[in-house]
Amino acid sequence: MNKIVFFGLWFTVLLFSDSNHRVDFNIANMDCVNCLNRVQTDLLNQPQITSVNIVLSSKNVTVYSREKLSFKSFTQPLMDLGYKVRLIQKKDTIVITANGIVCSFCIIGIQKQFQELSSVQSAKFLMETGELLITLKDNDISNKKIRTIYEDAGYEVKSIVRKKI
Repeated sequence: MNKIVFFGLWFTVLLFSDSNHRVDFNIANMDCVNCLNRVQTDLLNQPQITSVNIVLSSKNVTVYSREKLSFKSFTQPLMDLGYKVRLIQKKDTIVITANGIVCSFCIIGIQKQFQELSSVQSAKFLMETGELLITLKDNDISNKKIRTIYEDAGYEVKSIVRKKI
């Protein structure tokens, strides 16, 4: 049985719970609830798709399936309807925690050093968790370089975790 949940401008349609493949994309010209309904219906009519999440305010769509999907295979019908579909690429992100950082002033110099690196797109300190999130461009930065920046500022790195966000 289909379950439809509506929270303001956020629609979720869940069909099965065993979906393990996800694709995120944006539809630039999905501007109203009618467009949302059309996109939702079109996607859910495709047998390989098990569920769809649509956030109208950001125009972002997440599609789930049991099998890996070819982006073009399920978005071509949307493009044929005139929708401008763009895959959302996940960025390589490094999450760093260190001992001794107790305020945002402690991290300003470190954050600035990371922002000046050509491989770094952004560096943001989360005071509530004590983590520095570094979003990378196409390049990478070594754990050794990360530790050197922290140690030169007088801090000891507790952990360096790499993930796609």
